[in-house]
This record gives sequence, structure tokens and C-alpha cells, in this order.
Amino acid sequence: MPRILTIVMMLVVLGFGFFLGTRLNGGRDGRFDDQKKILEAYSLMKDLYVDEVNGDSLLGAGIQGMAEYLDPHTIYLEPEKVSFSQAEFDGNFDGIGIEFDVVNDTLFVVTPLSGGPSAAVGISPGDRIIAIDSVSAVGITRQEVLRKLRGKQGTKVRLKVFR
Repeated sequence: MPRILTIVMMLVVLGFGFFLGTRLNGGRDGRFDDQKKILEAYSLMKDLYVDEVNGDSLLGAGIQGMAEYLDPHTIYLEPEKVSFSQAEFDGNFDGIGIEFDVVNDTLFVVTPLSGGPSAAVGISPGDRIIAIDSVSAVGITRQEVLRKLRGKQGTKVRLKVFR
């Protein structure tokens, strides 16, 4: 009889422990369900989309979309952009000395900076940069402009400019 009582008590304790464990873990189940949804959507898009999908780009776009959903000031910086931004803060770059804007896929010079290389070679406000190092600049992003027009001091870059 004592042996049966011990087994019953162990089963009751085990059952109570299981019940308590699932209740305590309940607060985290929603988070894991959310992660499962994201992983499932990612897998479906990556595996079933008609064209080949770069997984890192898809993941980055998903994270960027979540950040943009929060408010217009929240952004996601991909690791390579973080290192580029860090170089900006550390001052480890030089450029061609222009303020620029990209409008309708076209790179415009807003103003050449006084004393900079662009001012020295006659770049003017309103000039359109149509190629950088013989590569078309049509459709270029601001980040690509910064990457292509900045470098160590003395680095050469060839621009094709349209006035």
C-alpha cells in the first residue's frame, strides 16, 4: 500500500509540475508563435517565389519593414552600413567635395564645396553626374553615391557630367 501511495504522489507532483510549467511558459508562447510566423513567411517567400531570392536581402527587408512600421524615425542599418556610418563618425574618409541629391534616378550636384576637388575642376550646381568610373549613375542610390565618391585622400575617381 505505501508503494502505491508513493507512485500516486509522484504522478500527482509530476502532473502538477507539468501544469505549472505550461502556465509559467505561457507568456513566452506568443513570442515564439510570432517568430514561427516570421520564419514560415520567410521560408515560403525564399523557397516558392518565382525568381531566386537572396536570403540576407529578404531578411534585411523584413527587418527594415518592421522598423518603418514603428515610426518614420526608426531605421534598420545593415552591418555594412553600420561600418560605413562608423567611418563617417571617425573621419576616415574624404570625398570629391559636393553636396548632392538623387532625384528621379538622377544624381544632381546641389553645390560644390568651396576649396574641394569638385570646385577646383569646375563642377557647378545643377550638374548631373551620369557616370562614375565609366559606370552609369542612372538609378544610383544615395548610399551607393557615398560609397563610390568617398575614399582615402588622393584616390582618383572619373565622373561624366552633363550640363
